[in-house]
Amino acid sequence: MRPPALAAAMRKRGDLTQALTDTAALRMLANRGSATDVAAGILYLVSDASRFVSGSELVIDAGYGGL
Repeated sequence: MRPPALAAAMRKRGDLTQALTDTAALRMLANRGSATDVAAGILYLVSDASRFVSGSELVIDAGYGGL
């Protein structure tokens, strides 16, 4: 399932299927992320393993960055 905002942004570029294929080719990681990936980041932040983490940004975007 594609997020509606992503689909809308890709439609502005023209052919949605081609735009998604082009964007997928730019990914740093080969697989798609899921809610489980985000949950793993949240679990880390609420665990004792992150007790000395402060003022940091945890980016969970499979390498998309600013795309």
